[in-house]
Order: sequence, then structure tokens, then C-alpha cells
Amino acid sequence: MTEETETSHSTSAVGATIPPSISGPSTTNTTRNNKRGLVETVGALANKPKRPRRETKRPARFDDYKCFQAQLVKISQGETNHNKIPIPRNLKEALSGPYRKHWRKAFDLEFESLIDNARFESLRLVLAIGTILDCHIHQMDVHTAFLNGTMEGNQRIYMRQPPGYHAKEKEGYVCELLKSIYGLRQAPRIWYGVLHKFLKSMGFARCNKEYCIYVQKVGVDWIIIVVYVDDLTIMSKSLKLINNIKRELSMRFKMKDLGDIHYILKMEVRRNRENKTMSISQHQYILDLLKKYKIEKSSAVTTPQLAGRELEPETNMSAAEIGAQNFDYRGLIGSLQYLVRGTRPDIANAVRELSKYLSCYNKTHWEAARRVLKYLKGTSTYGLLLNGKSKEMAGCTISWCSSKQGCVSLSTAETELIALSEDTKESEWLWHLLSEMGFKQELPVQVWCDSRSAISITKNPGNHKASKYIEIKYLFTRDLVEEGRLTIEYCPTANMAADILTKALPTKQFTILITKIGVKDLATVYT
Repeated sequence: MTEETETSHSTSAVGATIPPSISGPSTTNTTRNNKRGLVETVGALANKPKRPRRETKRPARFDDYKCFQAQLVKISQGETNHNKIPIPRNLKEALSGPYRKHWRKAFDLEFESLIDNARFESLRLVLAIGTILDCHIHQMDVHTAFLNGTMEGNQRIYMRQPPGYHAKEKEGYVCELLKSIYGLRQAPRIWYGVLHKFLKSMGFARCNKEYCIYVQKVGVDWIIIVVYVDDLTIMSKSLKLINNIKRELSMRFKMKDLGDIHYILKMEVRRNRENKTMSISQHQYILDLLKKYKIEKSSAVTTPQLAGRELEPETNMSAAEIGAQNFDYRGLIGSLQYLVRGTRPDIANAVRELSKYLSCYNKTHWEAARRVLKYLKGTSTYGLLLNGKSKEMAGCTISWCSSKQGCVSLSTAETELIALSEDTKESEWLWHLLSEMGFKQELPVQVWCDSRSAISITKNPGNHKASKYIEIKYLFTRDLVEEGRLTIEYCPTANMAADILTKALPTKQFTILITKIGVKDLATVYT
């Protein structure tokens, strides 16, 4: 493998010569080993004992900076200093005030720095495929991933000289970053670009329906990589192919080989290849929450929320008084939302309901949130069980969502039709993603609905009176039915598994539906 080359700069953009104390010997372009660069040095500095400031020496990583005068850094090319621009009270003021051009540019840069990670649904889908096909599934972690990239294009980012490393007689200067570092908003996107280029050079193709899934065909074999920032999940039926890929990745980046998948994104993964089963849980994450919010000694409950109980927003306290309450309501809801995303669809409706009051909560809402924790205490060993003997998504729920509709419905049929369209969009995405990954899919896709009126609208486009007021975007389900891509059948409400995502249910009905969505007590599976 060839070593990377880097160029040290001799002058700044304003023509000021940079002293050797900052840039090193650089009268001409020089080539050096990348191991002296930013990636290795930052980690090494963290482990060294601190010394007095007067004894601190210039680290090698300053070869990756150029020095600029601080007073030359301005917003755009105008004469207005960014420190004098007032902070707007809201988005409307930012986009309509005298400094709207500067704020629009800032918004554009912010959006350009964003990058999506792999969806949890994508990861569960790949694990389900691996369980059904009995594939090898390995993990790798990239060490200091964000330090592998260089700044893109003409983008310039400045930073103050770190304390203790000021250049002599250059205290009024700042540094321009030439490489990505932790703390930059652009760092994840820059890292993703570096990894994407390397995987592409290895022959991987990126899925258009999920930018963080890469597929490579090697003869009759294939390999799939799921990327979540610096966590790589690698799956193939060929162990030799996986080892070859891991070897190439380790030659390019500093990697940690974690072997067979066992723990990812705070989810524990256990596998029994003889029985073709895999379980995914967040048991330790739940125990940590119980300890943090002091629920360990509380009695467990059988449901996450009480059926028929309605919460009301707090209206008697000001925003400052609400925020000053002595309990971390918002932090708890955020932690519960992560559980919902990972392995616990059974608490999705309760968490959705509690999320409505993040800015208007009181003690009543806090106790309702604690009830969810009490339910989790009694079900901490629950999780998703994938069964490789079931060809229908490994007999488990892969994707779920509990959210409030963003429009007013004039009838229950319209409400069900809107929900049906959202479900159809997700099924279409999964169908195309599986096809793109190389797994042939059959048509039509089967969808269940507990509203005969909504089904009638999708199957009878001539019923103009019943659907003339419904937005066209919610009627695309009807087009898919006509094209033969989708078939919708009636399911009684008592058997509708999705009911657990939409309302608080009595204990008996809740217990029945929780098994239908694939959530099981994993303690009984591995005993």
C-alpha cells in the first residue's frame, strides 16, 4: 500500500511568511509519512502527562495548519464583522432582517455539513437476512475516524491556537484547518466521503435507497457492509471474503476487529446458529436507566401507560418555571426514544404521547414517564427475536413508527387512509432496498387494514364522493393496487398488531399484541 503524501505550505493567503515554529521547514513542498500527521498525534497527546505551559513544545500536528491573522476573518466579503451581527429571536427574523444574506449562507453551510447514518430499520433488515441465510456477520470499529479526512474544496475553517502552543510573536494569529478534527460539524460528512471513496475503489456499490449500505458481488458470493459513523457491520456467506475485506480496510484505516457481532449501538446481539435464531435487546441500557432515575426499588407494572388516561399540557407555569423543576423530564424522554428506535416498539405509543409535552410538563407527566420505566423494569430482558426458519422478515417486526398525523381528517376512513399511505411508503422502500441488495422480491406486497371504508376507497376509484376532499398524495396507495404491486386485506381490530402503536391498551390485549410484533422475553429463549 502506498503512503499518503501531504504538502506543507510556506506562506499564508495574505502573503505573510509563516515562521518555522508553526509550519516547520517548508520553503519547498515536502513529502512525509502520514503517521506523523493529525491522526496519530491527537491520540498520543491525550495520554501524555501535562507539563507547565512554559515547557510545552510544538506538537507535530501543527504541520497540518496554516497561520492567518485573526482580524482578516470576516463574514462573506463584506465589511461587517460577524461579532456585531445580532442573534435573531426566531427563523422568520433571521430570514427577513438586514443580515438575511449572512444567515442564509450560514444555513446552507449547516445543511451541507449534515450526513445521515444508517437507519435502525436498515440494520435490523440486514440482521434478519443474515439470520435467514445463516451468514457470517462481523463487526469493525474505525479508530479516530473523523481524523482521516481533509477539508473539502475551498471551505475554510479557523481555530484559535491551542493554549500552551502559541507561536512566538504570533499571538494575534489563528490556524486554518487542513484536516478534519473532532468537534467540527462537517467532520461526519468529511469522514463519510473518505470511506465512500475507498469502498467504491474496492468495488462496492452504494444502495440508492440507503446510502449507508454497500454491496459487492464476487462471482457467486456477495458481501454487504452497513456503515453507522465509525461502526461497520460486515455480512457474507463467505468467511474468506469477509477476512479479505477486513484486511484491506485495516491497511487503509486504523481498525479494531470486533469479530462476530455481539454489541452494536448499545444493543446486545446473541445468536444461536444451530437453531437459526438471533436476539437483539437493550437490557444493559435499561438497567442503566433504572439506576440513573432511581427506579430499581420500585414495583414493576404490566403496561407502559394506563388505558383511558389523558394527559394535559401545563399552562399555569412559565417556561422558566417549567425548566427549573427538579426532574430531568426531557432527558428521560430522549433516552426512552432511543429504546423505541432500537428494540422496544411496545413502548412507542407511550413515549410518543409523553413527547408532546417536552415544553409544558409538570409532576403528572413525570410520573407517567416513570411508569414507563417501571414497565421496563419488569421487562428488561425483552427484545426482538429473529427466527431464520421464518421467511417473512425472520418472523419479527423490522420497521415501526408511532407518530401524530400532521393534518385534520374529516372522517375515520380518511385517517386510516393516511396511515395506510404511510405504511405503503415504508413497504415500498423496503421492497426496493431488498431488490437493490440483490434479493429478488415477489409482488404483490400484502398489507393489512382494519378499516373496510379505507380499503373500499383504494379498490374503488369511482367512489368520487367519498374521496374528493382527500389530498392526492394520500391516494397513491390506490395506484399501487391498480398496478398489482399492492394488495390490501381486512384484519379485525382485535388482531391488528399495529394497535399497540396507536393507543393505550388494557393489559390482556397489550400482552396478546406484544408477541405479534416480535417482542419476546429473551431470558426464556436462552435458558
